[in-house]
Amino acid sequence: MAADSQDFSRETSKPKPAVHQQNTSAHKGGSFTPFPATVWLRHADQLLLGSLLILLLVLLIACRGKMSGWGQAEIEILSQQPREYYYAIDINRASWVEWAQLDGIGEVIARRIVDERQRHGPFQSIEDLRRVRGVGTKLIEKLRPFLTITDEEFKGLR
Repeated sequence: MAADSQDFSRETSKPKPAVHQQNTSAHKGGSFTPFPATVWLRHADQLLLGSLLILLLVLLIACRGKMSGWGQAEIEILSQQPREYYYAIDINRASWVEWAQLDGIGEVIARRIVDERQRHGPFQSIEDLRRVRGVGTKLIEKLRPFLTITDEEFKGLR
């Protein structure tokens, strides 16, 4: 008998795997519905999880409400109109790099204008630019809004 009791104690000490039993009670119509005997979460855990999810939802709604100003009208920010580009140079002080920024004048003509000014003195009027090879009446008329003479002695001749 002692041997039988030792074998029995060894069998009861081993954990048994969970077995889902089916509810075999008949519903109307005689069909059987499987129903697990164990539930994944206890009732208290389900209440805690549900409460936490509701709290999270309330906090998200409150955060969104705060960010939107609690339903107040949004402020529309108007942007400024872009300014027109205006670039004017003094024909007696501009370097060849400044001349090259103007539309229709490349590096070669810009260097010619500066060389002409250094050899023969400052231009007395914008029309004097015609003495430079490659600068004609059409180009001068195109560039006139961007050309100035700031020297006091030449202002009256403009």
